[in-house]
Amino acid sequence: MRIGAFIYFILSVFVLTNCLGCDAFVRKFTRKKTKEKEIEVVFVPEEYPDNPFTPEQRYRQYFLFWKTWQRELADNIRGNVSRKRLIRCAEEALKNLNGMKEMLLEKKAAELGKAIEEMSSLRDELAADKYNSNASLNSARADSILRRVNRDFDFAEVRDQVK
Repeated sequence: MRIGAFIYFILSVFVLTNCLGCDAFVRKFTRKKTKEKEIEVVFVPEEYPDNPFTPEQRYRQYFLFWKTWQRELADNIRGNVSRKRLIRCAEEALKNLNGMKEMLLEKKAAELGKAIEEMSSLRDELAADKYNSNASLNSARADSILRRVNRDFDFAEVRDQVK
C-alpha cells in the first residue's frame, strides 16, 4: 500500500505542477481585454453637375491644353524624341482644337477648321515620316500653327464668339 500511495502522491504532484505551472492553464482563467467597437464608415454618394464650368472656362481650358501640347510638339520635333511621342502630342493638340471649335460660333469655328485641317495633315505627315527626315519642315509648320491660332483664337480675341 505504501508504494501505491507513493505513486499516487507523485502523480498528483505532477498533475498539480503541470496544471498550475502551465501558461495555457493560467491563460484560461485570466480576464481578456474587451475589444473596442470599430466605427462603421458610411459613404454617402454625392451627385455632381455634369459640367461645372462655364463655356468661357471650358474654352480657356481647351486653349491652354492645346497651347501646351502644341509647344511640346514644336519643341520635340527639333529634339531627338520618339515618333510615337510626336504623334501623341499632335493628336492631343488636335483633340483640344476640336474642343475649342465646338465652343465657337459658326464663323470663327470655320476659321479654326482650317487650322484643324492643317494640324491633321501635320499629324499624318509625322506618322508617315518614320525617320524624321522632314523635321525642319514639320517644325516650321507646327510653329506656324502655334503662332496663328495663338494670335487669332486667344480668349481675348474670341470672347464674343464663344457659345
